Amino acid sequence: MNSLKLVQHINSLTDISDIMNAMKYLSIMESNKLSRYIQHQKRAMRSIELAADDFLHFHPELLSKSKPKSHIIVVIGSERGFCGNYNEVLYQKVQRNSEVENSNLQTTIITIGYKLHNKFEQHSQSHKALSGPRLVEEIPEIISELVASIDTKLDDQHEVQLTVLYHLESKPEPQFQKVLPAFQNFDSNQVTYKTPPLTYLSNTALFYSLVDEYLFAMLNQIFYSAFMSENQYRIRHMDNSLNKLTEKISGLSLKRNEYRQEEITEELEVIMLSANIIESDVEV
Repeated sequence: MNSLKLVQHINSLTDISDIMNAMKYLSIMESNKLSRYIQHQKRAMRSIELAADDFLHFHPELLSKSKPKSHIIVVIGSERGFCGNYNEVLYQKVQRNSEVENSNLQTTIITIGYKLHNKFEQHSQSHKALSGPRLVEEIPEIISELVASIDTKLDDQHEVQLTVLYHLESKPEPQFQKVLPAFQNFDSNQVTYKTPPLTYLSNTALFYSLVDEYLFAMLNQIFYSAFMSENQYRIRHMDNSLNKLTEKISGLSLKRNEYRQEEITEELEVIMLSANIIESDVEV
């Protein structure tokens, strides 16, 4: 490989490095936006849980004790690549989970994200595939699509168990989060008021309204957290790749300089040889 081809190769690698840097900074921008969304969502979730605790303390009979008839597992992967083993870890987590394979419930797996779909195509459980977010602004639309795809089974939230598997930034491994039945962590000892709330809705109607708000807030919090983790994976993957590219470009640049020095030496030798021939001709 001569110096010209090396220069072309170095330019190609530099272009790739510029593109990867742009993708990295896009992920950083998304992470900055997500940090604000996640904080707002946590406060909203806490408000709903406090309201539910107060209400259910006086109406615990609304919480079903019956076992669900079906199980929906939502696995949140990535729509785009360049995020290392983000999707592979999710697939392996499902494979290792005995509840998924040995459950007596009718189980459906819904995967979120193009890069995750292929891994579940041959899975033994029923499988549906939905697109994942590329930008944080797409998350509400994707949640609407998810709810619409399972809407027929959510007519009675007591009849279905909804579990979400996703990456959480603060955890080393993906986490299973039980979403439905709702309010399973209800603590009857946590009471803010001594008298039952006065409402214009029936107790059942108010309970299902709380479930709707809870489901919407919980899914938003989960999706925002998962997308934050995806972007953190992508930033780390880009950093590693960019470091390797920088080392590769540096090595090629040194080799290019060596080749160029050899070419210059050869050119000088040709010039000196030509000068000697001309001097010999003049002497003759």
